[in-house]
Amino acid sequence: MGLGDCLIEMSLWLLPRGLRVRAVQTGLNKQFGRYGIMTELKIDNTNKTISAVLMLDGETQPIVVQVAKYDLAASGELRFSGVSVSRAWMDLLAQEYLANKPFQIPPDKAKLLAMIL
Repeated sequence: MGLGDCLIEMSLWLLPRGLRVRAVQTGLNKQFGRYGIMTELKIDNTNKTISAVLMLDGETQPIVVQVAKYDLAASGELRFSGVSVSRAWMDLLAQEYLANKPFQIPPDKAKLLAMIL
């Protein structure tokens, strides 16, 4: 881990939890901004749930995404279960490609993600 990574990690620990979640939301909006914006992100680390509201380009109404349970294993494997999306076709995609599928997070990113989740 380089000096920059250490500084980011230390900075995240100093931020209140709400600001850490906001930083994730901002980062996701930067990465996926060409599709629209995430107007709301809630991560409940006690109940391990996530909810997000998206305003995607071409849509007239917000899209709500709910994750009933997430798990980040020490190995860096991330899984989501009980995923639902307020658009039927998007919900079908989420069930097929997101729900209960393992996502391997690189070790350095998993450590940062664990601070937020």
